[in-house]
Amino acid sequence: MQHEMKLRAVYFDKIASGEKIFEIRLNDEKRKAIAIGDTIVFKKMPEFEKEIETVVTDLLHFKSFAEMAKKLPATEIGFENCSEKTIVDAYHEFYSVQDENKFGVLAVKVKCLK
Repeated sequence: MQHEMKLRAVYFDKIASGEKIFEIRLNDEKRKAIAIGDTIVFKKMPEFEKEIETVVTDLLHFKSFAEMAKKLPATEIGFENCSEKTIVDAYHEFYSVQDENKFGVLAVKVKCLK
């Protein structure tokens, strides 16, 4: 199955370079449809003119962004020289604590196809 996701330019570029190998999202209904072997096409915000096709190589589930930040290397999720608190705060800019508690967190490990 193929999925599409939008990414801010900085994270898009890090996936394209292979520096960022995990995309972190809430494990909501849309993300529950993702399976290992699926493809994800990331579209670069804000123009959406550039795309990267990736394949899902692993799925890791966490109860919270804090748990995820403790277990995954910061560089593999797109952060450098950041504390766990800084990482969690960054995700809370996108997602509410209520949704985090409701859905949990999904780390999608991807590999660029091109």
